[in-house]
Amino acid sequence: MAESSITLATDGAGKSVDTFTSGASSTHRQVVVLGDPVTTANVLTINANGSIPIQGLQPAANTTSLTTATSVLGPINVTQLNVATVSVAGTYTGVNFTFEQSTDGGTTWYATAGSRTDTGVIESVSGILSSTVRAWDIPVGGATHLRVRATAWASGSATVVVGCQSFAYDPCPGVVAQGNAATGIAPMAPPVLMAGWDATLTRTLKTDTSGNLFSVLLDGAGTNKGTIKAASVAAAAADPALVVSLSPNSPITLPTPTTAFTSCAASTNATSTKASAGTVMQVTVSNTAAATNYVKFYNKASAPTVGTDVPVLTIAVASGATVSVQGGPVGIRFATGIAWASTINAVDSDTTVLLAANTMKVAVTYI
Repeated sequence: MAESSITLATDGAGKSVDTFTSGASSTHRQVVVLGDPVTTANVLTINANGSIPIQGLQPAANTTSLTTATSVLGPINVTQLNVATVSVAGTYTGVNFTFEQSTDGGTTWYATAGSRTDTGVIESVSGILSSTVRAWDIPVGGATHLRVRATAWASGSATVVVGCQSFAYDPCPGVVAQGNAATGIAPMAPPVLMAGWDATLTRTLKTDTSGNLFSVLLDGAGTNKGTIKAASVAAAAADPALVVSLSPNSPITLPTPTTAFTSCAASTNATSTKASAGTVMQVTVSNTAAATNYVKFYNKASAPTVGTDVPVLTIAVASGATVSVQGGPVGIRFATGIAWASTINAVDSDTTVLLAANTMKVAVTYI
């Protein structure tokens, strides 16, 4: 099979479907040639791995020297480009410049921000610099033009270079802290750096003597404006500054409940279970009498006056039944004390005693 070509478009570019002989076996292959197969001009390159290398657009860098407070580098056409790297070097003092973009061909300019390549800090202006070597990555996707405009200059020459390329990538990430200050704390210069390097100070996270992190309040200069409360055993009401913290790995010791058992007498069995505030976790009552009996609970620090004091909880226990009342995960809170009594009628004012002893058993579990 002789080598030949089939022209797809007669436009002088020589685009064709081509066949040629390759390899020791003289195998004929039919290929599509992008470019001119005759002169091999602008023929698409395939690397040794059989892949087509993709090369992004990276035009020549733009350079200027900022020698006045009004010097400008630009406008630079960034159409079809995605990222610009702006660098400054040289011998100079008191130079400040701003980064600006345009989306309408350079008619209207607006401030834009770049991420410092050395710290990741996001900046829209350089800040007053003197003989500093620094660079910023600035996203320009969607913009038509970019410029670097001086706003201050004292002496010397600051060489500014802007290099652009078409591959989109994320510059060094930066984080800006913002929002309202906490109640009672005056706003400070934003953002507040807790740890890291701000080109002047190296700051580390604060720890106690055991190496555990704790929070401090820093002003814009890195000065500690807060205090760390020393260990205290004072009650919170007597020490408003007391802050209680619990390590995630510290065990929590829960109070051990107490259960009071009573075999009722042939009386109202007025009982003070706890003479101070407490929480009832469970009440279990059994009744072997021939009639329904009632257990009444009172929020009181002493034995109740049955028939006069008003119960806060009444439990009916039918003949031959056992009733268990659960207090739930938080229990039933008695703010003054835990007290109870028994009668054979439900009304709060009843004072009728049980008909026989040992026919009703009461178990109160509390803390």
